[in-house]
Amino acid sequence: MIRRVLKFWLLLLAGPVLAQGGPFVRAEIQTGKVVIVGQPVILSVQVYVPNWFTAAPEFPEISVSNAIVTPPGNSTNLNERIGGQSYAGIQREYTIYPRIPGEYQVDPFAIGVRYALENAQPSPLTTVKVAAMRFSAMVPKEAAGLPYFISTNRLTLRQTIKPEEDTLKVGDALERSISVTVRDALSMVIPPLAFETPGGLAVYPASPTVTDKGGERGDPHIGSRVESVTYIMQEEGDYELPAIEISWWDLSANKLRRSTVAAVKFTVIPNPEFSAEFPMEKDSTVMETEAAAQGKNNLVYFMLAAAFVLGISYWLFRRYGTALHARYAAAQYRRRESEAAYFNRFRRACQRNDAPEAMNHLLLWLNKTGEFPPAASTASLVHKAADPELTSAINDLKEKLYGLKQSAQKEWEGKILLQTVSNFRKSRKRKLTGEKGLVPLNPVLVFLPDVF
Repeated sequence: MIRRVLKFWLLLLAGPVLAQGGPFVRAEIQTGKVVIVGQPVILSVQVYVPNWFTAAPEFPEISVSNAIVTPPGNSTNLNERIGGQSYAGIQREYTIYPRIPGEYQVDPFAIGVRYALENAQPSPLTTVKVAAMRFSAMVPKEAAGLPYFISTNRLTLRQTIKPEEDTLKVGDALERSISVTVRDALSMVIPPLAFETPGGLAVYPASPTVTDKGGERGDPHIGSRVESVTYIMQEEGDYELPAIEISWWDLSANKLRRSTVAAVKFTVIPNPEFSAEFPMEKDSTVMETEAAAQGKNNLVYFMLAAAFVLGISYWLFRRYGTALHARYAAAQYRRRESEAAYFNRFRRACQRNDAPEAMNHLLLWLNKTGEFPPAASTASLVHKAADPELTSAINDLKEKLYGLKQSAQKEWEGKILLQTVSNFRKSRKRKLTGEKGLVPLNPVLVFLPDVF
């Protein structure tokens, strides 16, 4: 009897102690401490609270220098019992894609949680902190000399030719389209393709199409890039568009592979109609002149002339429409891909006070300037600019994007960031053009001591 009473009081006293257990977090890098550049690194985070959640945990967006981090996807519910206390848990995963070889660190970050207390009342917002974690990325020695590096579980390279003919005429157009698809990798790892142009052909590239999809609910992430080029036949002869080869690292087989699309061979023959059609325009002028001189049947001649103009316009469109469209597309592409266009996109994002878009277009502009490494980051800009105001503006943007929600609720304004980056851009242009500062209006005279 005495033992039962003692056991009852011990359990009664132990209850509050167990109830005092608070939220905690477990985090680990599941992929391993050493990975291949471009290989997805899975950061698994499990957060637990006593009893149950009263609101969804606040998983922040995180950033890692020289890497792309995708936000955590779907949640997995967990349950665990520790020391007699029931805990509810939620697991989410961040995917990190390292872009260059080197050491990487995931800085500490906090997760906000709300849960049920012992009296079933919701707790105030509580934070649990994930400790810093490190991993390294490397390029296998077999691929060390490549001008680019792609790591994926599967790469598919396809080619489409329109029209599929071996013989073309001067003035004809031929379109060559190449699609590259990678599995469990981002489309940004696919390099721009090099389309060599033999003499006698004019080339007009279209804007590349880059897409990413999947990566949720266990589906693989699929990245793709499609590039198309239109060739206009200018001279007769035999031609060969070289084969295109892409080297890539097979993560599944742990070996270097090469994918190739075949060369395209065709013959261009003379086109008598190409030069014979143009004198007909002179006939139109003569016909219209004679009609005006005769002063008869003006309406009939006008209709004939209009029909002729429509006919020749239709023929010209059929003959040269593809080429004109290709030239227009090439001009549009050059304008869209200019440094000024990239900066204007960044400017508009700042003017809209759109923090995520401002960060995205800032990084794209840095890569476009050609003055930063291929994997340029805001740290590169801060180091090169050495401007305290720009550094402060960058930190404000990062705090808005990656800080805790309670510290990032204030409205972000892009005016200061835009001004400081614009000043850096202007100074960069002055250096590139060799512009020098003005000589001081009142020079200071310095008297040197007499050393003789």
